Amino acid sequence: MFFRLKLIILGLMVFVGYVSLQAAQSDAPAISLPAGAVKIMDKTSRLGPSNSIVQTYETALSSDKINDFYKKEMAKNGWRQEKDRFFLKDGYLAVIVPLPGKSETGKNRFVLTLSSLPSKEDIMAQRKIIPDKVNFMPIYPGSVQVFLWETPTGVSGSYETESSLPEIIFFYKSGMLNYGWSLAKETPVKTEPIDCPECKKAAGAEVKGSSDKASLVFRKASGDSCFIRLFRSSIAGEETTSKAGDIPELSIPAKTIILVSYNENKSMRR
Repeated sequence: MFFRLKLIILGLMVFVGYVSLQAAQSDAPAISLPAGAVKIMDKTSRLGPSNSIVQTYETALSSDKINDFYKKEMAKNGWRQEKDRFFLKDGYLAVIVPLPGKSETGKNRFVLTLSSLPSKEDIMAQRKIIPDKVNFMPIYPGSVQVFLWETPTGVSGSYETESSLPEIIFFYKSGMLNYGWSLAKETPVKTEPIDCPECKKAAGAEVKGSSDKASLVFRKASGDSCFIRLFRSSIAGEETTSKAGDIPELSIPAKTIILVSYNENKSMRR
């Protein structure tokens, strides 16, 4: 399940700011570009323990054709599609996101990110039983800090707890009011079955379970925003290699991951 945690973390990074990690590494897998695509932005920054880069391109292709191009090209070059617009290969995550609207030249744009998945050591180095204090939100009681990183626009953090999603949602919907936040959007709890080939391979077991997720978006009049995403997995299975009559169960205690992204509207503070 650690692989899934890393993917969730990176997915949030991309969602918040189209940030990519270590894309300039010489050993990073190459990614094809549509014929005639022109780079219009190449920006570097830093996110947590990693250097970051984001590249924007212009192309005559429509958004649908951009998606079709990369779905075919990435598969041809050995990338595995994890979900829509997310691809994995050799420890890297690639994300291709068409942007709404057209450029001044009348062409479409898309953002290409290439991210090196953080190692277990990178994440564990930030783990703290007693979380660091932050001034923009309350910390869920009894939670463990998985990481807390400064980003170009604010702070990104992750916490772990055994509490259920409804308990955590109630805490933040009331607690965030004391920090001047207003609830702008809520995505209710959704439960999905877990499909984790990596878990089966690592454990030598048939792995079954469910995954719950939900999210809250808070905003201030200043333009600041705070996204809180919740993920909880419950896994149980049976060993496939045992020949005994009583097959022992494989189970992993349910944990909830709290992902936080605070974005400060610096333009309102000048």
